Parts: sequence; C-alpha cells; structure tokens
Amino acid sequence: MRLVERLRRAYPASAPPVGAAQAPVLTPPPAQRSPDQLVRALQRQILQLERSARGASASPAPRPPEPFSAPDYPAAVTPALVADAGFSERLTALAALAASPALSSGERPLAADELLFLDTETTGLARSAGTVVFLIGVGGFWGPGGSLAIEQLFVEHPEREAEVLRRLAPYLARARLLVTYNGASFDLPLLRLRAALHREPLALAHAHLDLLALCRHHFAHRLTNCRLVTVEREMLSREREHDIDGADVPALYAEFLRHGQRGGIQRIAEHNHRDVGSLALLLERVTRQVLDPLQWAEDAAELCATGTRHLRRGDAALGEACLQRALARTLPGHVRHRATVALAAHLRRSGRTAALEPLWEHYRHELPHSSSGHVALAKYHEHVTGELERALALVRTAPGLATGDLALLRRLQRLQQKLSSATT
Repeated sequence: MRLVERLRRAYPASAPPVGAAQAPVLTPPPAQRSPDQLVRALQRQILQLERSARGASASPAPRPPEPFSAPDYPAAVTPALVADAGFSERLTALAALAASPALSSGERPLAADELLFLDTETTGLARSAGTVVFLIGVGGFWGPGGSLAIEQLFVEHPEREAEVLRRLAPYLARARLLVTYNGASFDLPLLRLRAALHREPLALAHAHLDLLALCRHHFAHRLTNCRLVTVEREMLSREREHDIDGADVPALYAEFLRHGQRGGIQRIAEHNHRDVGSLALLLERVTRQVLDPLQWAEDAAELCATGTRHLRRGDAALGEACLQRALARTLPGHVRHRATVALAAHLRRSGRTAALEPLWEHYRHELPHSSSGHVALAKYHEHVTGELERALALVRTAPGLATGDLALLRRLQRLQQKLSSATT
C-alpha cells in the first residue's frame, strides 16, 4: 500500500507523466444515418480520393500527339475489285457466300462506299473490362476517284474512350458490310463491350466478313501461319519494313501515357494504317480466288476448300466442278477424303446416286489402305442396287477387317445374316 501511495503522490491524476499517451476521449456514437445519406457520404469520399490522387501524381499530363504522318502504303490504291465494272455484284456475292451474318440474296447490291474496313489497337488481348481500345483505324473507298481512304481515331487518354466510340458511330451508320481480320473473335466483341461500359450506342449488327476465317479455310495449307503480316508476305508479296510487332503495342501506349513520348504512338499508327490497307488488298485477292476458283485457285487443296464452301452456301454447280477438278489431281489422303465425302453428299441430295459408284471406286483405287471406300460402296450396293453379295465381298476385303475394326465386324455379321435370310 505504501508503494501505491507514493506513486499516486508522484503522478497525480491531474498531471499525467511527461510522454505518457493521452487517454482517448470517448464520444457518443453518431446518430444513425439513412442508406441514401451513407451513399452520398461514400461518393464524396471517393471523389476526394480521386482528386487527391490526381493532384499527387508526379507523371506529366499526356499531351495529344501531332497528326499522324501516315505511311505511303495503300492510301491511293484502288484495288482491282473496285475498278471492276461488276464490283457491286461480286462483293455482294462474296458477302452472301462468306459473311456472317450473310447478306440476303434479296437485298440490293453493295455500293463501294458501303464497305468499311476496321482494325483496332488495344492495351491487351483480353476481352475484359480492363482492355482499352485506344486506336481505331477505318478505311473505305471514299477517296478521290473511289480510291481507298484511311482515317484513324486515337484516344489521347483512356478517360476519352467514349468520345472516340462516338466518332466511330457515323462510319458504322453508313456501312453495310464490315471487313476485319479476326474481328469476329476480338475487335467487334471488344467494341461492343467498351460501348456497353460507356453506355454509348454503337450499331455493330452489320454483315461481317472476317478475312482470317477465309484465309484459314482456303489457304492455310500453304501458309506458314495465318498472321496478317504472313499473309501479306506470302499471298500479296508485300514485305513490311520497320514495322512493330503487335505484342509491343500495349507497352508503347503505356509509355506514351506516362511520359507523353510520341515516337511509339507514331509507330503504332503506321502499323494500324498498314493493317487497314492490307485488308483492302487482301479482299481483292480473296474475292477473285473464292468467286472464280476454276481460273484462279492455285492448287487442288484450295479447289477442295472453295468447292465445299460453294456447296454449302453458294453456287452448287461451281462447287461440284471444283471438287471434280480437285479429285482429278494428286491430293493428300485427308483432303481427298474430305472432297469425296462432300461430293458424295451433294450427289445424294441431287438424286444422282448412280454417280456414287465410280466416285467411291476412284477413292478406293487412290487410297487402297483405307476402309472408307469399301464401306461406302458396300452401303451403295446394299441400299441402292440391292446386291448383297457384292456388299459382303467389299466388307470382307476392307483393310480394317484384319485389324479387328468393330464397326466392320458388325457390318459383316449383319450382311451375312441379311443374305442368309434372303436365300431361305
């Protein structure tokens, strides 16, 4: 007790020790606020934080670049497609054949100024809310004398992205066909997402021709890969010089935002300008080879790809002629199989079942180690001619029977039972 008394005298309650922490002052809890008051208070705090963050940022404000000095690439080029007197009809035919959604056959032909080439540059490859479209290249045949003109819409800062989307809207309003490269998987879905986030109406329900899909279907077998720069080099004989890689685009734009350096943006603009120009030149090449394959196709595999496309959505007679010509040449086994199956299906649909036998006999001669020809001929003789003995003989000589193919064994058993029942 004496120790306690000495401490109290040394440190009276009215004079706390020097350096001692002050006791917290207890205040009564604030009055309960309504949800609307809480939301407004939070909004004020968020606004204050954003202002303080902008004020504390040491990075200089990005300055808008000077007008792009576009490269002397295809801006003054009028592809042969446009120079052709039948431009509208040919372009409309290609859109009906390969666009998605396709143009209706009852619609009026496309005019030159209703075609819009489109390519975007973004801060990443993910189709997510964090990926910003900062450069949109658009092109069309509205230049002098119907030549190709290219314009570029640039986002000086991500906060102004909505403004650029609004600038894109008039180009879309006058277009009936969009032409892109990988636009179906990337450019158009991302533009829809960005427009939705900014609550900007952006009409993108056009007929759309994705040249990447066409190149993959018709020409991939002879290309190193299907990147646009590769297609330019190997199909259009155009080599890009001093071009940047697309993977470097996000970093160059980020550098511009941090330091306002214009050099990287200029290189991105040139890259985008070349991309849009290449779309026009590639469209001319694709139109020629897809619509006139008997004259322009470069090999049998291309004839096969073009023929199957025409059988599905285009000129069936032209598709059949392409497949017949392809099958008359030397083909890899998988290409021959695909062409024969497509042509056989077409012959059945058109009621020309008699043409199936020579078709599959030729297949069996060209691919003697495949059982597909034997099985197809067995089906033909079983269901069309009714010659069960020939069908059974074909199954017995099929190469797959020796390896224990279960489907062949079941077919063999069924034909034996069917033939036994027919003879009793």
